[in-house]
Amino acid sequence: MKKLLTLIIAGSLVFMISCTKNSDITEDTSSEETTTEQTTTAATIVVTDTSTTTPPVTTSAKPEITLPSTQTTQETTVKETQKETEKKITLADYFIAPGNSQRPVAIMIDNEGLKSYPQGGLEKAQIVYEIIAEWGETRLVPIFYEYSKGNIGPVRSARHYYLQFAMEYDPVFVHIGFSPQAQTMIKNNNLPSLNGLTPSNYGVFFDITNDPKNWQDTYTKFELLVNHIPKLGYRKEPAKEFPFEYGEVVLAGDKVNSIELVYSRWYTAGFSYDHDTDLYARIRKGSYHVDRYTGDVLAARNIIVQKVKTYGIKNDTAGRMTMDNVGKGSGYFLTGGECVEITWEKTSDFTQTIYRLKDTDARLTLNPGQTWIMVVADDSRIILE
Repeated sequence: MKKLLTLIIAGSLVFMISCTKNSDITEDTSSEETTTEQTTTAATIVVTDTSTTTPPVTTSAKPEITLPSTQTTQETTVKETQKETEKKITLADYFIAPGNSQRPVAIMIDNEGLKSYPQGGLEKAQIVYEIIAEWGETRLVPIFYEYSKGNIGPVRSARHYYLQFAMEYDPVFVHIGFSPQAQTMIKNNNLPSLNGLTPSNYGVFFDITNDPKNWQDTYTKFELLVNHIPKLGYRKEPAKEFPFEYGEVVLAGDKVNSIELVYSRWYTAGFSYDHDTDLYARIRKGSYHVDRYTGDVLAARNIIVQKVKTYGIKNDTAGRMTMDNVGKGSGYFLTGGECVEITWEKTSDFTQTIYRLKDTDARLTLNPGQTWIMVVADDSRIILE
């Protein structure tokens, strides 16, 4: 009888630890209401070739940066990225400025530890968000306006503030599970969710390893999404226009060749500017961030840093976070090797965040190319060099 009782207790402990580690199923919690202080500064910008409508823009050239082989890349067991050769940064020649004919998809992407790395398919997104999750790590939300081919992942569970950002684009939100707060937000607002834990959606997801204990290996495929989303009955066209315009942007700011964002003691992210190609090499935990399938280093044309008051949810045993991303705040905009200060404003959960040059009414215009929006705590250390 004692042996049986011991086994039952041990099994219960394993189950509790598993639930905590996945951070997807816990008791409901509530957050405290706070406000965000607004900060303002001055900046100037020169913009050409901007119009109220944004036609599709395909890059005509594919500039490449060849990085010295002495530079390190993050340790990984993935065969596709075990290369001793030089890594390359490329501006994807399939980049197309978002239109209004096809509803985008937003996908919740894991970024925790080595098992999730390297991710696949991120280079095909027009916009990529990076935001803090639990225990000092981040997750990513790429926004795809063109349904390309190939795998994208690893897909993880939703958090409510990621939804607040993603829904600015009116996408179908792809995820596997959710926090209690995200579950409530999806249900109460009838958000277009494609949840991998829903039996009818099982066929959209697959594992890329044979490890049953690896919850960081589940991917989806663009071809599967294209076939499955119409079956969900969601609207095919976006109800919101893309919130940015593209043009040839020359900032009159400070010359900044690199930026490092300290999300926590355990995680940093950043970018390094290359003058020849006008691209920023993506850096993750001090090493170049590569794509799982191409082995190329991810690159951005524009970087928006948004500082937001961020804090833990009271009484949440899984360490979940929340943030005051509805309100006002400050940040930075980097493009073309220049950096200026900006302000941001968001009036409600799903309204589009408006980014402006500091001390002006001028909204940001983006250079054609991928944009990373780095959402950091307002007290985070940001290193500009």
